[in-house]
Amino acid sequence: MSRLTVTEKEHWKQRIERRIDKAIEATERRHPNLMNDIKTKADAQALEAMGIASQMSEVTTRRKQCEALTKEADAIEQAVHRRVLGEETYQRLGQYSSKHKFDEQKRKQVEAHEEELLGQCDEGREILKLRQEREALLDTVWLATSNVEIRNLWSRVSAAVADDVTPLQEEILSEANASKS
Repeated sequence: MSRLTVTEKEHWKQRIERRIDKAIEATERRHPNLMNDIKTKADAQALEAMGIASQMSEVTTRRKQCEALTKEADAIEQAVHRRVLGEETYQRLGQYSSKHKFDEQKRKQVEAHEEELLGQCDEGREILKLRQEREALLDTVWLATSNVEIRNLWSRVSAAVADDVTPLQEEILSEANASKS
């Protein structure tokens, strides 16, 4: 009686498994639908045995309806993207990139309308002023910590390019002018 090492036993186990797998594959090739048919029947029988066959059938129907609706929604969305971006841009960008570009254009439109609507009431105008201050905050901090020459330059450049300074920047610049006097 020969004694095999653990490594040798593992080797022969793997070799035999491969031969068995090949035999199974050969049988499946001779009967291509056998496993699909068996899996389908086994699944149906399991659902019946659990008493949930009708509910699972309903789930399958609903999922198919969702898939159909998703396809319809995707087609509509693609038509919208083509209209907004133009067919050539849509084709050049592809579906994913065109969705991103569309979303960006839509976001800009929404922001423009939001600003317009905010400008129509006192509270909205206050929000717009605060947003303007927030966007200019880095410049404001630099102005507040800069010397008088830089503040004067900022005032002249703002006037030259017709760029409004924020109320906070105006206050900082007026303090600089007051300290000059």
